[in-house]
Amino acid sequence: MSVAHPRSLEEWQAHVAQLSSEELWDKAAAANTVKFVESLQTEGYPAEDIEEIFLLMARRFKELEMVPPLEGYIDFRDLLDGVEA
Repeated sequence: MSVAHPRSLEEWQAHVAQLSSEELWDKAAAANTVKFVESLQTEGYPAEDIEEIFLLMARRFKELEMVPPLEGYIDFRDLLDGVEA
């Protein structure tokens, strides 16, 4: 697995699961852009996998009992509604 740049949903799962709270915040803030979504689309990720990557981050925020970044492409708070940690 490439820690610097996961290449599959499974790698994203493992990557997000090991992020510290600070790393998660930084990763989520950087990923919460149209440019990031477009880069995943260019890499061949379907929309449902892109949504799952954001859900992985949302679940990790919930697990760490953190408030996610509030500005960006998506609203992590909306994703957190009804999400199991």
